Amino acid sequence: MAFNIDEFRSHLGAQNEFAHANRFDVTIAVPPFLVDQNYGRELVLSCESSELPGVDINQIEFKHYSFLQRVPHFLTFTPVTMIFLCTGKMKEKIFFDAWANGMVPFNTGLLPFTQDNSISTSITINQYNNVGEISYAAKLIEAYPISISTMVVSWSDESVNRLQVTIAFKKWLNLVPDGSTTSSAKISDPAGGINVNNTNSDVTNYTNIMPDMSDFIF
Repeated sequence: MAFNIDEFRSHLGAQNEFAHANRFDVTIAVPPFLVDQNYGRELVLSCESSELPGVDINQIEFKHYSFLQRVPHFLTFTPVTMIFLCTGKMKEKIFFDAWANGMVPFNTGLLPFTQDNSISTSITINQYNNVGEISYAAKLIEAYPISISTMVVSWSDESVNRLQVTIAFKKWLNLVPDGSTTSSAKISDPAGGINVNNTNSDVTNYTNIMPDMSDFIF
Protein backbone atom coordinates (compact mmCIF):
# COMPACT_ATOMS: atom_id res chain seq x y z
CA MET A 1 0.00 0.00 0.00
CA ALA A 2 1.32 3.43 -0.97
CA PHE A 3 2.11 5.90 1.79
CA ASN A 4 -0.78 8.28 2.39
CA ILE A 5 0.20 11.55 4.10
CA ASP A 6 -3.39 12.36 5.04
CA GLU A 7 -3.83 8.99 6.71
CA PHE A 8 -0.57 9.54 8.58
CA ARG A 9 -1.72 12.99 9.79
CA SER A 10 -5.07 11.55 10.84
CA HIS A 11 -3.30 8.81 12.78
CA LEU A 12 -1.11 11.32 14.65
CA GLY A 13 -4.09 13.53 15.41
CA ALA A 14 -6.03 10.62 16.88
CA GLN A 15 -3.05 9.63 19.04
CA ASN A 16 -2.31 13.14 20.43
CA GLU A 17 0.63 13.70 18.08
CA PHE A 18 4.06 12.39 19.16
CA ALA A 19 5.26 11.71 22.70
CA HIS A 20 7.91 14.29 23.62
CA ALA A 21 10.79 13.40 25.92
CA ASN A 22 10.62 16.76 27.75
CA ARG A 23 7.05 16.27 29.00
CA PHE A 24 7.57 14.25 32.14
CA ASP A 25 7.96 14.44 35.88
CA VAL A 26 9.39 12.18 38.58
CA THR A 27 7.87 11.81 42.03
CA ILE A 28 10.02 10.29 44.79
CA ALA A 29 8.29 9.19 47.99
CA VAL A 30 10.72 10.09 50.76
CA PRO A 31 11.94 6.90 52.53
CA PRO A 32 10.62 6.52 56.10
CA PHE A 33 14.02 6.98 57.75
CA LEU A 34 14.52 10.32 55.95
CA VAL A 35 11.56 12.13 57.51
CA ASP A 36 13.88 14.99 58.44
CA GLN A 37 14.85 15.38 54.78
CA ASN A 38 11.33 15.95 53.45
CA TYR A 39 12.38 17.21 50.06
CA GLY A 40 10.11 15.20 47.77
CA ARG A 41 8.30 18.08 46.05
CA GLU A 42 11.51 20.00 45.38
CA LEU A 43 13.04 16.90 43.75
CA VAL A 44 10.13 16.85 41.28
CA LEU A 45 11.08 20.36 40.18
CA SER A 46 14.82 19.61 40.06
CA CYS A 47 14.78 16.41 37.99
CA GLU A 48 16.15 17.37 34.58
CA SER A 49 16.10 13.93 32.97
CA SER A 50 15.11 10.38 33.73
CA GLU A 51 14.44 7.06 32.04
CA LEU A 52 11.31 4.97 31.74
CA PRO A 53 12.20 1.47 32.96
CA GLY A 54 12.61 -1.51 30.68
CA VAL A 55 12.68 -5.25 31.23
CA ASP A 56 14.83 -8.14 30.02
CA ILE A 57 13.17 -11.55 29.80
CA ASN A 58 15.71 -14.26 30.58
CA GLN A 59 15.15 -17.66 29.04
CA ILE A 60 15.75 -21.35 29.61
CA GLU A 61 17.09 -23.24 26.59
CA PHE A 62 16.62 -26.95 25.93
CA LYS A 63 16.76 -29.23 22.91
CA HIS A 64 13.71 -31.00 21.60
CA TYR A 65 15.20 -33.50 19.17
CA SER A 66 17.40 -31.30 16.97
CA PHE A 67 15.49 -28.09 17.66
CA LEU A 68 16.58 -25.54 20.23
CA GLN A 69 13.60 -24.25 22.16
CA ARG A 70 13.52 -21.27 24.50
CA VAL A 71 10.96 -20.47 27.17
CA PRO A 72 10.64 -17.36 29.37
CA HIS A 73 12.08 -17.94 32.84
CA PHE A 74 12.65 -14.77 34.91
CA LEU A 75 12.81 -10.99 34.59
CA THR A 76 15.75 -8.63 34.98
CA PHE A 77 15.19 -4.92 35.56
CA THR A 78 18.02 -2.57 34.60
CA PRO A 79 18.56 0.38 36.99
CA VAL A 80 17.46 3.80 35.71
CA THR A 81 19.52 6.98 35.71
CA MET A 82 18.21 10.38 36.77
CA ILE A 83 19.90 13.78 36.59
CA PHE A 84 19.00 16.56 39.03
CA LEU A 85 19.74 20.27 38.73
CA CYS A 86 21.37 21.43 41.95
CA THR A 87 19.96 24.53 43.61
CA GLY A 88 22.07 26.99 45.57
CA LYS A 89 21.43 25.24 48.89
CA MET A 90 22.60 21.89 47.37
CA LYS A 91 19.61 20.12 48.90
CA GLU A 92 19.58 17.57 46.09
CA LYS A 93 23.10 16.41 46.95
CA ILE A 94 22.37 16.53 50.69
CA PHE A 95 19.22 14.40 50.23
CA PHE A 96 20.89 11.58 48.29
CA ASP A 97 23.99 11.69 50.52
CA ALA A 98 21.72 11.21 53.54
CA TRP A 99 19.90 8.35 51.77
CA ALA A 100 23.16 6.56 50.94
CA ASN A 101 24.51 7.16 54.45
CA GLY A 102 21.34 5.68 55.92
CA MET A 103 21.81 2.49 53.89
CA VAL A 104 25.53 2.03 54.60
CA PRO A 105 26.92 4.50 57.17
CA PHE A 106 29.90 6.40 55.75
CA ASN A 107 31.78 6.41 59.05
CA THR A 108 31.78 2.61 59.53
CA GLY A 109 30.94 1.11 56.15
CA LEU A 110 28.97 -1.58 57.98
CA LEU A 111 25.58 -2.56 56.62
CA PRO A 112 22.90 -2.29 59.33
CA PHE A 113 20.49 -5.23 59.57
CA THR A 114 16.94 -4.29 58.63
CA GLN A 115 13.87 -6.19 57.49
CA ASP A 116 11.35 -3.38 57.14
CA ASN A 117 12.41 -1.99 53.71
CA SER A 118 12.74 1.44 55.30
CA ILE A 119 15.74 2.25 53.09
CA SER A 120 13.74 1.84 49.88
CA THR A 121 10.76 3.70 48.48
CA SER A 122 8.50 4.03 45.44
CA ILE A 123 9.27 6.34 42.52
CA THR A 124 6.72 7.29 39.87
CA ILE A 125 7.75 8.49 36.39
CA ASN A 126 4.96 10.18 34.40
CA GLN A 127 4.91 10.88 30.66
CA TYR A 128 2.49 13.65 29.56
CA ASN A 129 0.84 14.23 26.20
CA ASN A 130 0.41 17.52 24.35
CA VAL A 131 -2.58 18.61 26.44
CA GLY A 132 -0.96 17.94 29.82
CA GLU A 133 -2.58 14.58 30.56
CA ILE A 134 -0.66 11.54 31.77
CA SER A 135 -0.34 9.17 28.82
CA TYR A 136 2.01 6.66 30.44
CA ALA A 137 3.40 6.11 33.91
CA ALA A 138 5.67 3.62 35.61
CA LYS A 139 6.07 3.04 39.34
CA LEU A 140 9.39 1.68 40.63
CA ILE A 141 8.89 -0.59 43.63
CA GLU A 142 11.42 -0.81 46.49
CA ALA A 143 13.73 1.69 44.80
CA TYR A 144 16.98 3.02 46.24
CA PRO A 145 20.14 4.72 44.89
CA ILE A 146 23.12 2.52 44.01
CA SER A 147 25.34 5.22 42.49
CA ILE A 148 25.69 8.94 43.19
CA SER A 149 28.07 10.55 40.72
CA THR A 150 30.94 12.87 41.48
CA MET A 151 30.39 16.56 40.75
CA VAL A 152 33.03 18.68 39.06
CA VAL A 153 33.66 22.16 40.48
CA SER A 154 35.93 24.53 38.61
CA TRP A 155 36.74 28.25 38.56
CA SER A 156 36.56 28.18 34.76
CA ASP A 157 33.03 26.73 34.60
CA GLU A 158 29.88 28.77 35.41
CA SER A 159 27.37 26.10 34.35
CA VAL A 160 24.70 24.72 36.68
CA ASN A 161 25.85 21.79 38.79
CA ARG A 162 24.10 18.52 37.97
CA LEU A 163 23.83 15.39 40.09
CA GLN A 164 23.53 12.02 38.39
CA VAL A 165 21.91 9.25 40.43
CA THR A 166 21.40 5.61 39.42
CA ILE A 167 18.35 3.95 40.95
CA ALA A 168 17.90 0.21 41.39
CA PHE A 169 14.52 -1.34 42.18
CA LYS A 170 12.84 -4.70 42.75
CA LYS A 171 10.28 -4.37 39.94
CA TRP A 172 8.08 -1.81 38.24
CA LEU A 173 4.36 -1.50 37.58
CA ASN A 174 2.49 0.07 34.71
CA LEU A 175 0.11 2.78 35.83
CA VAL A 176 -2.92 3.38 33.64
CA PRO A 177 -4.03 7.05 33.73
CA ASP A 178 -7.53 7.72 35.06
CA GLY A 179 -8.10 10.71 32.78
CA SER A 180 -7.02 13.30 35.33
CA THR A 181 -4.42 15.99 34.63
CA THR A 182 -2.86 15.27 38.03
CA SER A 183 -0.48 12.46 38.94
CA SER A 184 -3.26 10.08 39.97
CA ALA A 185 -3.42 6.75 38.17
CA LYS A 186 -4.71 3.21 38.59
CA ILE A 187 -2.38 0.22 38.86
CA SER A 188 -2.88 -2.23 36.02
CA ASP A 189 -0.92 -4.91 34.19
CA PRO A 190 -0.84 -4.17 30.44
CA ALA A 191 2.69 -5.60 30.15
CA GLY A 192 1.53 -9.00 31.38
CA GLY A 193 3.13 -10.29 34.54
CA ILE A 194 4.66 -7.10 35.96
CA ASN A 195 2.23 -6.87 38.84
CA VAL A 196 2.36 -7.71 42.53
CA ASN A 197 -0.97 -9.52 42.20
CA ASN A 198 0.48 -12.28 40.02
CA THR A 199 2.58 -13.96 42.69
CA ASN A 200 0.33 -17.01 43.04
CA SER A 201 -0.42 -17.64 39.37
CA ASP A 202 2.99 -18.70 38.09
CA VAL A 203 3.51 -22.24 39.34
CA THR A 204 0.64 -23.91 37.51
CA ASN A 205 1.46 -22.07 34.29
CA TYR A 206 4.91 -23.64 34.17
CA THR A 207 3.80 -27.26 34.54
CA ASN A 208 3.19 -27.80 30.83
CA ILE A 209 6.11 -25.80 29.43
CA MET A 210 8.69 -28.59 29.48
CA PRO A 211 8.18 -31.47 27.02
CA ASP A 212 7.50 -35.05 28.00
CA MET A 213 10.88 -36.64 28.84
CA SER A 214 9.94 -39.64 26.71
CA ASP A 215 10.51 -37.43 23.67
CA PHE A 216 14.24 -37.27 24.41
CA ILE A 217 16.68 -39.76 22.92
CA PHE A 218 19.76 -40.47 25.07
